[in-house]
Amino acid sequence: MKKKLLVAISATAALCCAFFLSACGGKNDNGGGNGEETEKYTQGLTFAEKDGAYSVTKIGTAKDKDIIIPSEYNQKPVTAIADSAFFGCDMTSITIPDSVTSIGDMAFYRCEDLTHVNFGNGVTSIGTQAFYMCLSLKDIAIPDGVTSIADETFSTCRNLASVSLGGVTSIGKMAFYECRSLTSITIPEKVTVIGDRAFLNDILTFYCEAESKPDGWHTDWNYGLHPTVWNCKNNQTDENGYAYTVVNGLNYAIKDGKATLASQPYNLSGNITVPDTVTYNGNTYEVSAINHEAFFYCKNLTGITIPDSITFLSEYAFSRCSALTSISLPNTLTRISYSAFMECSALADITFDGTKDEWNKIEKASFWDDTTGDYTVHCTDEDIAKI
Repeated sequence: MKKKLLVAISATAALCCAFFLSACGGKNDNGGGNGEETEKYTQGLTFAEKDGAYSVTKIGTAKDKDIIIPSEYNQKPVTAIADSAFFGCDMTSITIPDSVTSIGDMAFYRCEDLTHVNFGNGVTSIGTQAFYMCLSLKDIAIPDGVTSIADETFSTCRNLASVSLGGVTSIGKMAFYECRSLTSITIPEKVTVIGDRAFLNDILTFYCEAESKPDGWHTDWNYGLHPTVWNCKNNQTDENGYAYTVVNGLNYAIKDGKATLASQPYNLSGNITVPDTVTYNGNTYEVSAINHEAFFYCKNLTGITIPDSITFLSEYAFSRCSALTSISLPNTLTRISYSAFMECSALADITFDGTKDEWNKIEKASFWDDTTGDYTVHCTDEDIAKI
């Protein structure tokens, strides 16, 4: 009798345990009850049903940082992410299943910690401002099924450094506005429409498969007059004869056997050493100049060493580099141009590889050190305090 009672108690306990595990697990069983393993997804999301399908409407009680959307809910397909569904949410990644075809307006608006989006193959539409100000987003590969990027979709994604346009044929106004880390983008020939100010940052180079601007591209599609390489499959230079390359995170413009430092990405950080030569297409080029505003507003740049090959610093070359504390300059330098270090408020040390007399002979334009920190110039024979 006792043995039978123990068996009954054990069986009851096993059933309770199984029920508990089933209730608490992160799997979508969709009411199947057939014991088959099914997909894992984020628990706590809020859904709404319409016409036999579900959309994700809110993050609900979900606590995950890496959000996984299910392909089915209550045995019906999940086909949409609703407008503002994840507005301002604290997440780091989103995985979207193949069942989802549409992403609503402002769906991920200001998800400032979102670093990665894993699109499903079924996505065909992405709404206006869907990823607006996703400040941590670094790369995007648009699904082949998406033919149109809506207005301001990726606007102000300031760390977005890589974009693949997939099957896109139309890009809305301000779609990539203020994507300050995007240094280059290839625009396929099939893109027939680009809206007003679709791209606007100071460091972008366009590689366009078209031989010239299509009629459907807005007059101000390239509002900042960024370098543009047309017919890029068969050509490497822009209309001014410059080719462009990135070496160890720095942007260079190449022409007439020389390389110059072009506009740099805003997210440059730490200490940087500029080389005296760079290699492009198997050829070596001397780095001869730092262009106008080359490091403008690189606010995380803390130090930089300039090689002997550079003889002058252009206007605003390091302007508003607010974290720049030190810079090393060669004795080959002959000119520091207007406002070259303007608003480098943390600047404390300029190491000059020459004598005090050589430093004083360098031509220094007006306001070259306007509103800098109280730096000291360390010459080989003497220190000079800021006047």
